[in-house]
Amino acid sequence: MTAIEATGRPKRSETCLIVGGSSGLGRALAERFAAQGYAVALISSDRRDLDALAADLALRFGIESASVSMDLCASQLALEELERSLEAMPPLSVVLAPAGVNSDDDGIEQASSTHEALLRGNFVSLCRIISHCLPRLTAAPAGLIVDAPCTDGSTPAPKPTPPGGR
Repeated sequence: MTAIEATGRPKRSETCLIVGGSSGLGRALAERFAAQGYAVALISSDRRDLDALAADLALRFGIESASVSMDLCASQLALEELERSLEAMPPLSVVLAPAGVNSDDDGIEQASSTHEALLRGNFVSLCRIISHCLPRLTAAPAGLIVDAPCTDGSTPAPKPTPPGGR
């Protein structure tokens, strides 16, 4: 069965990279772009969720898919694995980055190492991934980048004072 028979839509010869693609908004975007016939490359920290979603999207929509496990809070990113995945796929034309991380210890008193990890996860890593993809995007007829990081965990907030407390 061809992709047109499976989905009623032709396969596109483009890839959409989704950072944070295994859950929430990223997962919804992955399904939407796969339904439109895009090949999808997914980045998230949970390899099991990624592999299952990539296989599901390929089966349901007849598209190419790849999964790259990457911890956005780590100081070193697995850009080599991302590059290998992208090399095997149609040209990259879209990068969506609705990813972000929070910390249960979010507060003014959080450790500086926690704060630094949250900054990497919400800003620095996304910039590095986008920068890594720029040559591929500029080679595309029309490259698109949408970056919508979570900022909840990146700025320490004071803990609420309980009623009657100090």
